Amino acid sequence: DANAQQHNHWLVDEDGTELDHAHISARYDFSLLVFFRQWHSPWTPASHLSFSIPHRRAISTLALCAHRYHMPADVAILVNSFLPRSWWPDDRRCCWCRDCQLRQLRQDFDSKISSRQSNWNSQEGRAPSSNLNSKKGKKSRTLITCPGCDVAMACSNDHMKYLHQDGHKRYCGLPPFRAPFSAEDNGLCRQIFGETEEICPLADEIEDDSGEEVEIDDDGSWESVGSDDEAEETVRCKSDIIFSFFNDKSYKLQRREALPFANFF
Repeated sequence: DANAQQHNHWLVDEDGTELDHAHISARYDFSLLVFFRQWHSPWTPASHLSFSIPHRRAISTLALCAHRYHMPADVAILVNSFLPRSWWPDDRRCCWCRDCQLRQLRQDFDSKISSRQSNWNSQEGRAPSSNLNSKKGKKSRTLITCPGCDVAMACSNDHMKYLHQDGHKRYCGLPPFRAPFSAEDNGLCRQIFGETEEICPLADEIEDDSGEEVEIDDDGSWESVGSDDEAEETVRCKSDIIFSFFNDKSYKLQRREALPFANFF
């Protein structure tokens, strides 16, 4: 029994709640949802490093031009926020097929090994030049985006077909794999992170239609007897909120036979 309990509950969230397989899957999907939210967010000075190198160079060029012609910095920041990521190529985008992922991983390992061997052989000066030549000769591949979700990418139609057969077709168009980023998804993120759009007015400064301040009785006589109990019942932890969202919007529609991460235990 102790071993079974250890296999079923092995992770604890920030509220101290133990998570099972279903809640771990929901937390993973929520992390993808937050990533897509940040990816589709406009440019800001705080998120400058998350953009591709050509995009950052364009932003720097526009900033220099704005400074040259004495344009206010707020105007330059506002203009830069309207420049989408899709206007510039991004080398970080790659095919989702397993074969391409393994090939890219092998190339990265080979480049790391070759650079380390060149350092051991005291050939530091040759490695940067060879890397620059390889980058110049390398052409950016055109990736095909899945028409159903606009999230999954493949380098060819065959690989896109393989992705659908491998399981992408089951959850394509469902959160977090759906586009555009909807207000419903954004509402979940705001609820989890505690973000508020408006600041509510102070209770002691509420005014009526005549413009006079209204005094508010703070004796608590208007509250019902069971109001505290109802408030305690409505409070849910973040993991339960995330799981209920994905369970209603995605998991029930997928009709999956086994939950993700279930094979790891």
